Amino acid sequence: AALFAVVGAGPPVVPAADSKPARRVARRPQFIDVFQQLINELPEQIALTDKDWNILAVNEAWTVTAALYGYTTLQPGTNYLEFCRDRADAGHSAARPAVDGIERINSGAISSFRYLYDGNDRWEGYTFQLCISRMEIGGRTFATITRYDVSELVRLRRQCEKAGICLIEGQAEERRRIAREIHDSTLQLLTSL
Repeated sequence: AALFAVVGAGPPVVPAADSKPARRVARRPQFIDVFQQLINELPEQIALTDKDWNILAVNEAWTVTAALYGYTTLQPGTNYLEFCRDRADAGHSAARPAVDGIERINSGAISSFRYLYDGNDRWEGYTFQLCISRMEIGGRTFATITRYDVSELVRLRRQCEKAGICLIEGQAEERRRIAREIHDSTLQLLTSL
């Protein structure tokens, strides 16, 4: 309960280093520090944003992946919605659904969404799922952005679909074979009579 009480509180009063009266110094709410600790070692790429989509915290996987893409500015302080709009305007097709989903969240139509997209360039052959969820904690609005590599799941799903198709085709072939045998044996019986 104390964790959530801190989130809604204003900036703490911090005594100044000299003898002047205390002044208000803005710092990250404790909730963000706790969130940062929770996500740091997770393999998914995770970011926390404020209600205006400004990134407040990211984990190591997010930082590493952003650097691999050359998006070194995709760190705390960057507006994620503006970043996605810029990417979409530059022709990155995977950014357009993110912009559309965030705009639907902003309108109140939905509180979360997810979509799959295929990687390109060095990520050719990979499939990713982007999940964005808005939540309210302690009277403040936040959003989590999580990107998962679901390539193996998609590959397994496709293999299962192919196996299912092969099974259905095999069953159909077996039915045709049995039907031919029944037809042939019935004709032989009728001929012998």
